[in-house]
Amino acid sequence: MEFITPRVLAALAALAAATLGGAGLADAAPRKAARPAALADIAGTPPPGFASWAALAAVQTRLTAAATALRAATAHRPGYAGIALAVDQRRIDLYWQGSVPAAVRQRVGAATRVRAARYSAAQLAAAAKQVLRTRTVGGARVVRVGAAPDASALEVSVTGGATAARSAAPATVAGVALRVTGGTAADPAYSRLDDTPAYWGGSRVHNATRGGRCTGGFGVRDRSLGITGVLFAAHCGESGDRFTTPTGRTVGNAVAKYRYQDTMVIPASAGGRIYVGDPAAATSFPVVGAGYSFPGQWICTSGSFSGTRCAIRVERTGEYVNITGIGVVGPLVRAEQWYRQNAVGQGDSGGPAFADEGGRARALGTNTAIDGNTAVACTGEGNRICAWRMWYADVMNALVRHNSTIITG
Repeated sequence: MEFITPRVLAALAALAAATLGGAGLADAAPRKAARPAALADIAGTPPPGFASWAALAAVQTRLTAAATALRAATAHRPGYAGIALAVDQRRIDLYWQGSVPAAVRQRVGAATRVRAARYSAAQLAAAAKQVLRTRTVGGARVVRVGAAPDASALEVSVTGGATAARSAAPATVAGVALRVTGGTAADPAYSRLDDTPAYWGGSRVHNATRGGRCTGGFGVRDRSLGITGVLFAAHCGESGDRFTTPTGRTVGNAVAKYRYQDTMVIPASAGGRIYVGDPAAATSFPVVGAGYSFPGQWICTSGSFSGTRCAIRVERTGEYVNITGIGVVGPLVRAEQWYRQNAVGQGDSGGPAFADEGGRARALGTNTAIDGNTAVACTGEGNRICAWRMWYADVMNALVRHNSTIITG
């Protein structure tokens, strides 16, 4: 699975100078000032236990680094069930099924609590695959599947009557208990204003081939050819579609569409920053790299229609969601705005989901969908739908699919 598919590899190599503009053309564009941004006004009041969002970001950055190292050392082991962050408690929760090996205990630091899990991550994944094969539970259509953060059950949301579905559903699937709730299909978050090469994340892109407006995500670089591009949402178009800025400047033609994971790339001159602020803002954060998402983690989004939105907390990872007009997409990360204000909205699709690391952005994913049942007033541009519950495509999976690395600034 590559950023550039074999069928277009030779063509892109031959056309790289024209497609990407080359160093000369990029240098000829107006040089963008790297103006810093502050999130205090955007995020609102921080959660209890923190005097400021900067204080929270400092704590979370340390916890996330420790959690990422712990995940790398333990996720391949049979008893691993998951990791969550309790940022307000300054703690990492490691969920484990069965006895914890000595090698794992040696990796557990003072800030980590090991908690017993009913099921392993492998068991939960196998059960999820079985549900997704039939896409029904108790006769009701499945719209969302994912593991509970504490690995106690497989959570399944269905359309129609959840009570009837619970009564008719089996107690377990593949030996894993089901937790059935009601829900509806998610809505794609379809449709900054005049970006120039090298393109930054959070800038608006228009599909000049078939219409529609979305947001660019993060700059990425193909591991094989070194070609750069903009990672964003697959539902914004098709491979081959031409994308432009709102003023008509061609960004590039999309390639490598992964419909059911909702990622795609526009080969183009791309940079290692993302726009932060309102939709017309010129302020930005440098991107410091890519990272995993953990339940309990606080994040921000930066859509070209809503602007930057913060005070958003990760609730679930690895969910599979039935999205209107697309089908089942996953694995996705579900996140919710803490104060029930808008997290993202239409037009923010493909835009960055990131962790603030003290004025620097850690790439976590690209915006995919919203829950229409949680619709609230929009910030930024009006006459569209926004919501406080949203999903984004995990960037670590996307980088593997597209054989790429994140461009840093």
